[in-house]
Amino acid sequence: MLYMQGTYRLCKPTIAIDRGGDETHCYQIPEGVLVVINGAHRQGSLVEVLYSGRALLMFEQDLIERAQPATAHLHRAG
Repeated sequence: MLYMQGTYRLCKPTIAIDRGGDETHCYQIPEGVLVVINGAHRQGSLVEVLYSGRALLMFEQDLIERAQPATAHLHRAG
């Protein structure tokens, strides 16, 4: 088990699972978006991430293979 925490950018589209409520839904999260991983909430091989204000689950192996730590890039209009 790898410990991941912080803000990550997805390098490829990745599946996320929403187990909120009575039903389970799967979504494809697009390439280039940011997800936040707190590293504390897990369900087996699934890791909780925050995306667009929602708590979703993603496979740890998918995050290892398809996400990189985000770095801030500031651009100034000149």
